[in-house]
Amino acid sequence: MKNTRNIGITLSYVYLILNTVLSIFITSFIIRAVGKTNYGVHQSMTAFLSYLVLLEFGTGTLMTRNLSLLKRDGSDEDAVNKNISTIWTMTIALSCIIVVFAFVFWLLIGVIYSNSMTAEQIDLGKKIFIFAAGHTVFSFLTTTLNGVLMAYERYLVEKTLQLIKLLLRVGLLIVLLTSEANVMFVSIVDFSLAVLVFVLSAVYCISKLKVKLVFRYFDKDILKSCLPLAFAMLLQTIVNVANGNVDKFCISVMMTPEDVSVYSISMTIFTMFASVATVPITMFMPTIAKNVKAGLTDNELTKTLVEPCRFCVMITGLILFGFIVVGRQFLSLVYGEDFEQSWFYAVIVIVPMFVNMTNGVVVNVLDLKNKRHIQSFILLGTTIVNIIMTVLGIMHFGMIAAATATAIALVIQTVLLGIFYQQKIGIRVMWLYHQSYKGIIPFYIIAGAIAFGLSYPIEGRLLQLLICGTVFVVIAAALVISFGLTDSEKQKCNGIIRKVFSKKS
Repeated sequence: MKNTRNIGITLSYVYLILNTVLSIFITSFIIRAVGKTNYGVHQSMTAFLSYLVLLEFGTGTLMTRNLSLLKRDGSDEDAVNKNISTIWTMTIALSCIIVVFAFVFWLLIGVIYSNSMTAEQIDLGKKIFIFAAGHTVFSFLTTTLNGVLMAYERYLVEKTLQLIKLLLRVGLLIVLLTSEANVMFVSIVDFSLAVLVFVLSAVYCISKLKVKLVFRYFDKDILKSCLPLAFAMLLQTIVNVANGNVDKFCISVMMTPEDVSVYSISMTIFTMFASVATVPITMFMPTIAKNVKAGLTDNELTKTLVEPCRFCVMITGLILFGFIVVGRQFLSLVYGEDFEQSWFYAVIVIVPMFVNMTNGVVVNVLDLKNKRHIQSFILLGTTIVNIIMTVLGIMHFGMIAAATATAIALVIQTVLLGIFYQQKIGIRVMWLYHQSYKGIIPFYIIAGAIAFGLSYPIEGRLLQLLICGTVFVVIAAALVISFGLTDSEKQKCNGIIRKVFSKKS
């Protein structure tokens, strides 16, 4: 299944590239069409819905983990049905709870935003919230089904559906917003596409994988076995939501919709970057499950993690340093000069996120050993500090305090998690960092410094973006390919080149 996984990883990054480019384009198009204020209202409503993600309890990860282990053990169909039925029942129950919480918040929107929004903006926000809540529920249901697809290593199906959704979203929003500049279209389109992807995912799982999405196989023992990881995933989600949305929610309540728009662009970049770094984590789960089941520990297990970590560093490092070099010019050209400061806030948070996610695949080991809850407690503690610093900081220093608080929390998390990985599961953390960065980061820094220095004598944001961006990519790629790749990485590159030229021949 290695080729399938490689295809899945390739398609994932193709999707992420398209998603990044098209999302940036469509976000800019939406802002220019509906205005900075209305877009800020929309972001304010979705900020709260991000908190409802806390109720998902990582059902997608649970599904992938349980089915992956069952398949490795050669378990019978009855065990598979029980696991799917139990986790699917959890998903439906949690979806109902999400609906209840969403309804309660909808009733309180007028009270919560009374100081930061006008009566007209509050009325618009209530309408947006209804469709946005529906989008949240159906996306949650689809996440659990994606867990089934990942366990069966049907990477192509999931990414194909996401790609269709992405292209339809862009096309529909361009047509609708061109005819009428109404921000409601954004929520309506997102809700409709979420329903479509859910239906298609369910049909595929039922018809092709013969998955039984029913309640009658529910098993209490399986539920009990899932609770430790589910609780750990809850804590993990609290951390993710806090790092990505607490500051935006606080700004929406304490500042203006226009400020929310500016900071939302920073968080959009942050979220996109985190998504890129997360791909190896999900794709390497089945492989790491094999290694753990084979009894690999300590040094042997650490060595198997080098490949996915280096892969993550190559991709995310290129994006990070490229954004540092020309991100300011890019945001200014795409969104307008009013959003240029979003670059600064984004850089503050994505630099520590890069270090934090370098060894993100270790999370798979924790899941398989049922030790994710310890990591989650560590993250929860640092997140509480983040929330306190964010709330107090915004009151005195504005948006810069929110970004700085998130960055500090990520640094503390990285240090504490490194100690935990080293002492509790035997991962050689510093050695893994060294192997992951060797031959990559030093050359990225050199290329970034050269390209950044070239921006000063060049006049015009567009020329700076094109020239400096190209210089950085060319120099970074040349240095890494010539001097940074390991022998196995060179062999893979040569193999890809031979395949390309053989197909052309």
